[in-house]
Amino acid sequence: MAFFYYLYLAAHNQAYPLLFNSFRPTYQTLVRWNSEGQGATEILHYNQVLLRLIQSGYTEAAVAQDNARITWSLNDLLR
Repeated sequence: MAFFYYLYLAAHNQAYPLLFNSFRPTYQTLVRWNSEGQGATEILHYNQVLLRLIQSGYTEAAVAQDNARITWSLNDLLR
């Protein structure tokens, strides 16, 4: 849960943390669903790498990492 909040802060956009808090119940539900399966470890890895890339200012690498996470999530949902 805190990951997304810190991700938004790392992006230096003050609107994202406010939006995040507005959708907190939805995020909590999604996090619960993700943590029930075996994909939680994989998602955690993608998120940790993404956060480090954003904090380091590697924009293109961060976008590529986020796209990889989205692709992995979609493939996981379609199984």
